[in-house]
Amino acid sequence: MLSKGNVNSGYAYQTLDRSPLDPAKTYYYQLVMVDKDGKKALSKVVAITTAPEFTFKLYPNPVSESSHLSIMLTSEDMNVENENVSVEIIDMSRKATYSQQVSLQNNMGQLDLVDFSDNLKAGIYLVIIKSDYKTYQERLVIR
Repeated sequence: MLSKGNVNSGYAYQTLDRSPLDPAKTYYYQLVMVDKDGKKALSKVVAITTAPEFTFKLYPNPVSESSHLSIMLTSEDMNVENENVSVEIIDMSRKATYSQQVSLQNNMGQLDLVDFSDNLKAGIYLVIIKSDYKTYQERLVIR
């Protein structure tokens, strides 16, 4: 990246690392700055940790009011241990109808909703999974 020339006040540069990054890993970056006279200086090292990837499945979907619903959470990242995620079910008016914390143990977590007919009536809902890094959502149909 070329210099902006002599600048009395600081100037911010930016670039994008387009190489593929593995989830839940730490990458280290350091800049080498070269003056026009050839002198080099190193920036401080900056660590960037990428977010782990989660997948979740709702089973069954659609589900009837009288049956039970399983929410299975998995992480493909082998170093995700004791990660807490929140599970929230909201109706189409964005009103929360159910909320619970789930802990991933050995990269897996499962939440079984057995008697949810008091909170969730027939309709369309959004199941929202929030980790420290990302938010995932999937539509749930209750008949």
